[in-house]
Amino acid sequence: MPSLNDHGKLGAATIPFYVPILIISFVLVLRHGFTRDSGWIFVFIFSIVRILGGALLIAAQLVRPGNTNLYVAASILEAAGLSPLLLATLGFLRTVGKNSFSEHGRMPNVFRLLGLLGIVALALSIYGGIIATVPSDQSKSNTFRHIGSILFAVFYGLLAAVHAVCWLHADTLMKHRRTLLIGISLALPFLGVRVVYTVLASFSGSPIATSTTTTTNSLSKFNLINGDWRIYLVMALVMEYIVVIIYTTVGAMLPLQKDFHLNYEGVSSRGMQLRPPPQQPYDHRTVYPLQRQAAYAA
Repeated sequence: MPSLNDHGKLGAATIPFYVPILIISFVLVLRHGFTRDSGWIFVFIFSIVRILGGALLIAAQLVRPGNTNLYVAASILEAAGLSPLLLATLGFLRTVGKNSFSEHGRMPNVFRLLGLLGIVALALSIYGGIIATVPSDQSKSNTFRHIGSILFAVFYGLLAAVHAVCWLHADTLMKHRRTLLIGISLALPFLGVRVVYTVLASFSGSPIATSTTTTTNSLSKFNLINGDWRIYLVMALVMEYIVVIIYTTVGAMLPLQKDFHLNYEGVSSRGMQLRPPPQQPYDHRTVYPLQRQAAYAA
């Protein structure tokens, strides 16, 4: 009877881990809303992708005779899963800057372009994986997969830059959103390692390699199917686990809605008096400049 190799066993191990994450992230989506600004909806999607990817990886190794389409699907989900994780980070950065610097100047356009970049990278990675089953399109498949992974790396670099901008404007952020920013800071290094693995894996050889084939590519140890399972475990699975745990933990602990309550009462996240312009009623969707005169006294 067919058995799982090390990669298949690791794929099977992801399923019980992401089931509770799926439930928790769904609860967080209900709490914070089904909007693009809510990064938790992408954590929810990411959990679904990882559960499906693990199931396909198991099926690809157990089904006899071998079905290359299962390997392709597993490979596509492996690469595509990075997109919702990056988009989740983008959503969290939107949330951090809400009613602050992110809604002024060119920042709204920056966030839109970043979202578009993530979608383009995802589309190229998926298309490159799909046409990998056609022998005459192998070169084209590799090109699309390479470009897609590089765009993911560029996407990550730009997210890190926006994250730095958030810290430069930390004194204008609402209280609980600064805590969310700390969570993003903790997650970014681990997410960076995961992005590096995706780039290396895209250059590691064909995504339709099976357990009976080998590749002589110098980066073959990063191949999803035939690569070193220890590298896959550390650089891919563990990094994702840490990022998702950080995001779900922060999301479960933060009462972001209280930020608006604090501002409505006329107190900034740093205990400074907020004063709306004369003759203009206070609107919780508007952030007025902090009056840096004296600390608010209850």
